[in-house]
Amino acid sequence: MPVIRTTFGLLALAFSLALATTVRGRAADAPLPLPLPLESVVLFTSGVGYFQHAGEVTGDATVEMQ
Repeated sequence: MPVIRTTFGLLALAFSLALATTVRGRAADAPLPLPLPLESVVLFTSGVGYFQHAGEVTGDATVEMQ
């Protein structure tokens, strides 16, 4: 019985390590998102600013505005 418990523990450890390296490898391969370029800026005398960003987004990609 102790042999089965030890074997199961080692298999669980090996699976966890394999999963951790797979997830970490995929995160490193993901391309960094490019910012949407600023096309024009209009500053009003009231202090309000209008910032126009323009670009192309393909597929179901999302762009975060900052």
